[in-house]
Amino acid sequence: MSNGTVIVTATANDASGVNGTTVITISNQSSAGIDINALSAGLKMYPNPAKSSITIDANEEVKSIVFINLMGEEVKTIVAPTHSVDVSDLAKGVYMLQIQFEYFNVNQKLIKE
Repeated sequence: MSNGTVIVTATANDASGVNGTTVITISNQSSAGIDINALSAGLKMYPNPAKSSITIDANEEVKSIVFINLMGEEVKTIVAPTHSVDVSDLAKGVYMLQIQFEYFNVNQKLIKE
């Protein structure tokens, strides 16, 4: 894996038939828990948790946003998003947002109420 981030979906099953799935983000860049790309883009996403819309502020132009549910499925993609992004159509839950800039991506967790 070259420098970057990979999102992996992990599923576990126990003997009683109960199963669970989660999304794991793996990065081979050591940044002491600080997302260097988010810092360089001046990225701010709010409110979080959100009900109907989120605001994306960044110093760089956002090319697209991909919403990924905890099953690892892409549920929504917005190309050339505006400053305010409608999330009212998303079901309540937790999503990973892949915010794509010209030369890098930033992953952010969104909680939809």
